[in-house]
Amino acid sequence: MRLRHCTALVAFASLAGCSATTLLSASFRDDSIGTPPKPQQTVGTVNYDNGDGSVLVVSSPSGNGEKFVQIKHNDLNGNQTGMQGVFAQREGNGTFALLAVMYIPSGAGAATLAFEPFSSGPHDYVNFLHLDFMPDNTVRIDDGAVTFGKFPRDQFFTISAALTIGAAGTTAHFQLFGTGASGDTTYTLPSGNANIAHDFNAVRFWMGANYTGFFDVDDIVLTWH
Repeated sequence: MRLRHCTALVAFASLAGCSATTLLSASFRDDSIGTPPKPQQTVGTVNYDNGDGSVLVVSSPSGNGEKFVQIKHNDLNGNQTGMQGVFAQREGNGTFALLAVMYIPSGAGAATLAFEPFSSGPHDYVNFLHLDFMPDNTVRIDDGAVTFGKFPRDQFFTISAALTIGAAGTTAHFQLFGTGASGDTTYTLPSGNANIAHDFNAVRFWMGANYTGFFDVDDIVLTWH
């Protein structure tokens, strides 16, 4: 992991646990600028859906030579534009810990991070849980069931998520890290969504109808134990 993850490393270590298995590890430093991300990642794979926009590797906004995937959505009424990260293997119940670095510029519409079951393909957008990074810089869970925190514009921040999926139900703990980022919350999934969570197998970053603009994503790591 790179230096911009350092503020989240302690929390991530406690979530992942000593015997954690990495299911997804995606970064784009070896990809070519202006091309879609390569499907095969260090662990797991990525799919992309241009929808009414584009999903391309770009230079880091900081100008430090690193690379991000930029998800750009052009049409307020158009199809979603997104990138899906698929696990290397299915694990079922347990604790899943996610870290990802995001960059959302001023003026961009809502960016979404979704948690998806095995049945959700590259263009399906089926999810059992999602976060919207809203225009007012707060984070909305499941279209307003809970709203928490603040994230910064025009600089990196890290989203941390821990999903504990079990026979009795599913809870999720979210936290924001980085300069200008704050907030954490715990959310219990409604029973119908919790049933789907047993098939957790992918995460997706996307932007859809009613919003335009772009956001950048890198260093996506998800573990299970």
